[in-house]
Amino acid sequence: MRYSSLIIVTGLANWALAAGPAMSDRFTVSSTCDTAKLDAVLTDAITLTNNAVAALQALIGFKGWLFSSTGTGSFASAAEAAFGVGVPDTLSFGYSVKDKTQLQNALDNYKILQNALVSGIKLNPARHWLFCDSSKLQWTTARLPPFHISHQLLQITIEQFFANSKPKPVKGVKGLWKDPEHKIGTQYIFVRDEYNGGPICGPKAAEGITFQAAGTMFLCPKAWVPTNYKQTLSALPRTGRTTWDDVRNLPGVFIHEMMHMLPIKPHITDEYYRGDRAYGQLRTLNLGLDTDGFPNANPTCLTNADSYHVFATIAYLTSAKVVPEEDKAKPAS
Repeated sequence: MRYSSLIIVTGLANWALAAGPAMSDRFTVSSTCDTAKLDAVLTDAITLTNNAVAALQALIGFKGWLFSSTGTGSFASAAEAAFGVGVPDTLSFGYSVKDKTQLQNALDNYKILQNALVSGIKLNPARHWLFCDSSKLQWTTARLPPFHISHQLLQITIEQFFANSKPKPVKGVKGLWKDPEHKIGTQYIFVRDEYNGGPICGPKAAEGITFQAAGTMFLCPKAWVPTNYKQTLSALPRTGRTTWDDVRNLPGVFIHEMMHMLPIKPHITDEYYRGDRAYGQLRTLNLGLDTDGFPNANPTCLTNADSYHVFATIAYLTSAKVVPEEDKAKPAS
């Protein structure tokens, strides 16, 4: 889930890129997180991303005889489920120009993700924050002295900030969440409220929430429940027939949120299918179909964050047959 919120600070800092496999090299990590578990998520997300890059490269270079291999077959199934690219006929000589363009655009986006996760490009713990619980944040509606908004040098009061906000705060709520643990320079960090004063990781919240403009990500407690998401790649079923509900995973959720976070153009959001966000294999698959039910390489698939979770997971499970979960979307009107 993405929100176009802002971090509000009163000072700027010099940013320095860091490298390494630890999540703390990519984000300033809240004390609400288990750092060992986060590092494991990062490691598995890198594995999924590297495999996704290799899979898309194989598909773009596809020749008919390659399709007989199990790996290429799972890659093609993943591309249909995530990006609306139909599986080629076994006698074909490859994908159409339109389908190859779709695959190449997906590959370009994964490479941006790969560079961020592996090398820290576009990520910096001095301007990116990761929380695993919102309990440390403090809700405030108090008048504050003038502050900077994001990297702008314009000084305004909190009242002016809300008066100028678009869209306006829900039901007149005018408050911010203060992070008392972290600062930029001497100034506290604030995150704009999206839940009408309710906790950001509260009952109404999603498993993952990203405030892209603020550089802030939440992997809320729901994401850390094994019955909701497999916590590691080693927990995934590797063979046989399985459903998406059995293979959706926390490293994939992190990939989803990272696609919101990174400055990819066009911006990757949560697209909608039948009035609900296109989460999960079934909805991402339907997002890529035309009105007659055939894959049509819909560009909207490329701007849907969960499509990257779906492709990376199915392409990784080369010896498993992943079928869509039950459709819980609203019926078409």
